[in-house]
Order: sequence, then C-alpha cells, then structure tokens
Amino acid sequence: MTTSVPLEPRARGPLLDEEGRGLPGLLARMTKSQRARVRARVQRVIEGIEDVRVVETERGRGYFAAQERMKYPGGSTSFEIPAWMLSEGTRRMTALFALMTIEPAPSLMIIEEIENGLDPWTLEFVLQELRDAAERGIQIVLTTHSPFLLDHVSPEEVVVVRREKRQSTYEQVTGFEDVARYQGVVAPGAMYLAGYYAPRRAKGK
Repeated sequence: MTTSVPLEPRARGPLLDEEGRGLPGLLARMTKSQRARVRARVQRVIEGIEDVRVVETERGRGYFAAQERMKYPGGSTSFEIPAWMLSEGTRRMTALFALMTIEPAPSLMIIEEIENGLDPWTLEFVLQELRDAAERGIQIVLTTHSPFLLDHVSPEEVVVVRREKRQSTYEQVTGFEDVARYQGVVAPGAMYLAGYYAPRRAKGK
C-alpha cells in the first residue's frame, strides 16, 4: 500500500498479502459496479469520501497506487489523498471491503487482530459486513485480543489458541467450566478479562 505495485494479479497465493500490497491490483481488476460497492462501504464509515480509485504513478505504465478522493472540509474542491497518507485503519478496511466485493469471492479470509487501527464503531460495522460475507459462503477466521470484539460474538464462535512447548492447541471455550457456568450471564469479553477462557474442562467433557 505504501508503494506502487504492478497491476498484474498474482499467479498463485492469496489475493492480498499481510501488508495489503496487492490492493491496487485487486481494485484495478474490479468492475465499475464492484468498485462502487467498495466506495459505498467506505463512505458509510468516513464522511466526505467521494471515490476509491487506482491511478498511474510516475514509475511508469503498469504501476499503480490506490488513492481516495475526499472533499476538503468546508470547501468545494476535491483532492487526491494517496494511500500512504491514509490511516492504517482506512487502508485496512478498504482492503477488507475489496475482498468481500471481488467476484469470484475468496473461499477463505484470515484476518489477524482485526481491531488494529479501527475505532469501536468502525469495528462493529466491519464485523457485521464480515458476518454478511460469511452468510454468502466466505469462511471467516479472525484473531483478536479485544474484549470489545468478543462482546459482539457468542462463546460458540470463540476458539482459544495456545502455544506451549512448541505445540499449538485449539479449544472451543464452551468446553471450559467457567464459560459453561456463566454463559448468558457474563459477556464474552468480560469472561476473557476474568480469565474464564482457561483450560478447565466443563463437567462431562
């Protein structure tokens, strides 16, 4: 995102890497209507956004950088804001909206610490968009350390990942005694803060 990248899509591998460097190429491959849907989602979060575009850079033909067009507050003149000047959260959610819009849709989206760079209201909106994408058949896997985000999911959706002695374990929190005891009474985020997501098995499991 911070530098221009070739327009050509990756021959193999993920549509976007961890740094989102493939976003300009992904946007460039979209139809006009698909980009309009990305723009509409961004506009729901950031007032004043007029467009999400891909433009040619000084590096020459075939190289592009994602940019957004905004109107100067209190004025009538619009101007370009290159991607490297945008906040991490704006770049991040634009990338997520693009992945949820491209056709054919990806079969799997893995998002590490989705709360990074997003305020609570934007995070809640993005989470709902991801739920809608899951209903359309995209498998969504999120990692988080955010009690706020956990308060917007059910314990059945939470898996605790631990790494000890070079081994990783994955356990559904509904199998933990404290979670089973207080589910429906204590919010999932509060359970996390209170240490309920500990490997004590519920009785009978």
